[in-house]
Amino acid sequence: MNEHFSIDFADAVVIKERVGNIRIGNVSSGKSSVSVRQDSDGMLVLDFTLEKGDKGDKGDKGDKGNTGSPGYTPLKGTDYWTESERAQMIIDVLSALPNARGASF
Repeated sequence: MNEHFSIDFADAVVIKERVGNIRIGNVSSGKSSVSVRQDSDGMLVLDFTLEKGDKGDKGDKGDKGNTGSPGYTPLKGTDYWTESERAQMIIDVLSALPNARGASF
């Protein structure tokens, strides 16, 4: 069963009263329509397609929230990069530099 027709809310209430168990299925935007199908449990399912309305006006700016408690800031050398990682970074950087004889760093 997959019929397409238009109904309003009052019609949907009447269908519920006469048929029994129905549920709302998919709701999407496009040209207004209602599709009625039956699921595997025998329940009627109403899939709605609704026309998208005009964009509304921008709302008022909300109130400023409370200041949160200070967070923890990791400490360089304590919380990350071990001595061996630092040494490896120096080696990687120096090996990537062009040969600069006579230059001092």
